[in-house]
Amino acid sequence: MSRASDDLDTFIALITPDGRELVSDDDSGGGQNSLIDNFTLPGDGTYLVIATRFQRQGGTTTGDFTLEVTLR
Repeated sequence: MSRASDDLDTFIALITPDGRELVSDDDSGGGQNSLIDNFTLPGDGTYLVIATRFQRQGGTTTGDFTLEVTLR
């Protein structure tokens, strides 16, 4: 997840089919960009990706972003 404009500090989370947060990231993509890499899903199902900002609802940064999902 990469910032595309303004001062957005990206944050990404992956949610399991039963609603638990499985993994999340703030700045592993360099700068204020988020990255979940080299991660294997634990099983089949529908997972949710939350693409938001650092500190989520309490955060103050804003802007557009690009989200890229690559399956290996």
